[in-house]
Amino acid sequence: MKNKAILQICSTCNSAAVKQNPERLETESPEGEKLLCAVQAAVEADPGMEGKLSIQAVRCMSSCKRSCVAALLAKDKYQFVVGELDSSAERVYDLVAFAKSYVEAEDGLPQWRERPQHIRKNTIARLHPFPSELSNDS
Repeated sequence: MKNKAILQICSTCNSAAVKQNPERLETESPEGEKLLCAVQAAVEADPGMEGKLSIQAVRCMSSCKRSCVAALLAKDKYQFVVGELDSSAERVYDLVAFAKSYVEAEDGLPQWRERPQHIRKNTIARLHPFPSELSNDS
């Protein structure tokens, strides 16, 4: 494996269900923060992911209508932005499974059919690897 991948999760995101209940917004932490904590715990519990994935909390990723949002990126790999996530066990499993396949894929492009269905249906963007001629590392 060449590089560690980074999973960025918008810690300020709130899912549509939370947005429809304003009282809940004032008393609970954002859904994105809950997702971040749940994903961190799942990755830490998986010895196969040790040292392969860095999880970062980020602020708004400007995809509020598709929140909660996460992005996967690594040097010389495709980058993904995924939405419609939440802190449920099913979504956490989907995101961690996708991150695992991303880390294992040489170019960061896991086979489409091997991605969890929720990830396939809710990929907001797939960006090409950053051009090497523009990289400071060249």
